[in-house]
Amino acid sequence: MNTAHHSARSAKSDMEAYHDRIPYLIGAISNLLAAGASRLYRETFGIGLAEARLMWVMSHEPALTVQRAASIMGVDKGATSRTAAALVRRGLARVTVDPRDGRRRIIVFTAAGATLCDQILAISAERERRLNAIFSDLELKTVRRSLNKLLMNARKISEFEPRSITRAGDMHGAAAPARALTDTSRDSRRKDRAQNRAKSQLRA
Repeated sequence: MNTAHHSARSAKSDMEAYHDRIPYLIGAISNLLAAGASRLYRETFGIGLAEARLMWVMSHEPALTVQRAASIMGVDKGATSRTAAALVRRGLARVTVDPRDGRRRIIVFTAAGATLCDQILAISAERERRLNAIFSDLELKTVRRSLNKLLMNARKISEFEPRSITRAGDMHGAAAPARALTDTSRDSRRKDRAQNRAKSQLRA
């Protein structure tokens, strides 16, 4: 079989299979849900998705610090601080001292924020009900268990450094291509040096 033809077929097969890959599926679902929620919350309540998400987390953990909120949502602490400040400016939240630990500052709802949060939670619950409607109870348990396993593993993957492949060589064959590329580059440099020496000798 022609090598170029085989490589083209393999590349085409890989492209066709992208829609079955877990990162693509998670990303596509997340993007669709985020876009719909963002539009809905802005049109209905005049707030962005980041604010709505923070309010959702606040409703589940009353004594919530910015750092804890950022950890739950998996976003940058600085971005969470800006979102909390936006809620404070709108009169939906306030920052106060944690009564259980005077060293901590926590975000809590104002009366207006609590009312708005109840409305957001109602809409969020309905969106979730519609999303999950295609599954049986047993299927939902399986989906939740699988997604929680992925979430735990994703936290480990976030610490991955590509350089560790060539250092450790423990990535199921990934080190071999990296070494092959290095060897190819080294051979190419040797050839270049030999050609340059030959040219120098001819000029001499």
